[in-house]
Amino acid sequence: MKKNSPIAAQNDCGASATHHDFSNFKLTCGFAKRDITPAAGIFLAGNGEYQSIGINDPLYTHAVVCMDNHEWVALVSTDLIGIEYETVLDVRKILKANGCGKPENVFISCTHTHNGPHTRFSNDLFLSHRDEKYMERLGRSIAEAIMEADRSRVPVKMKYARGYAFENFNRRIVMPDNQSYFYTPSLIKNHPEIARHVHGIADPELDAIQLSKEDGSIFLTLSHYAAHPLTLGMYKNVISADFPGMVVKHLASHYKSEAVFFRGHAATCTPRDYLRDFSE
Repeated sequence: MKKNSPIAAQNDCGASATHHDFSNFKLTCGFAKRDITPAAGIFLAGNGEYQSIGINDPLYTHAVVCMDNHEWVALVSTDLIGIEYETVLDVRKILKANGCGKPENVFISCTHTHNGPHTRFSNDLFLSHRDEKYMERLGRSIAEAIMEADRSRVPVKMKYARGYAFENFNRRIVMPDNQSYFYTPSLIKNHPEIARHVHGIADPELDAIQLSKEDGSIFLTLSHYAAHPLTLGMYKNVISADFPGMVVKHLASHYKSEAVFFRGHAATCTPRDYLRDFSE
């Protein structure tokens, strides 16, 4: 896409924002999703050795496939804590076998929910609790979503906006003696006085892209924000997409169309109210 695109559109949420209208570009996009919720009882990736005791809300993989006159690209967001490169290669292999797009242009991201299954093997504990049958299904599900999205591509117009949401904070605590601590519920509960020493950079930028069909109807809304999905609570042993799932659900309901969330560079950025109950 060309740089210095014309600035247009109006921010209807009252936030300070920059808008770019890409409506002059020839672009087709498709969308599809697959339910990747595991069965209850699976070990949760973000909570050590805890097994899930139920399902609070489902997990999905969302695939967006776009093509202009020159390039084909697939952007995928999955409600998982993370995946290894081998999973990306598995997906690309399936796409190549089915003659779908350019497999090398497939990019897969994760929302980083802590209440999903183990899908990485960064240490022996994670590997011992990883369900390999689930991993096989996961690769197929992502590839199927991409292929369906590719088949369903329609001409679209694209608009982009950036606002600012000060709903995250850096959970690194630096005390006056320069000792550093990690902000945890138990630490703050036992020593609430140290909460004021939270220190570090938090990215407040909230990005959104909206795709509309030629008749003006909204086709898809993509959102992007930096925060760890911890609003469910670190020690609640249920499967959940956490706040990214709720964002997608709200956007889809509000615009009566599809939606997808991509997590930003959260690092130690955490939702401000993550110590409150998920229902709030």
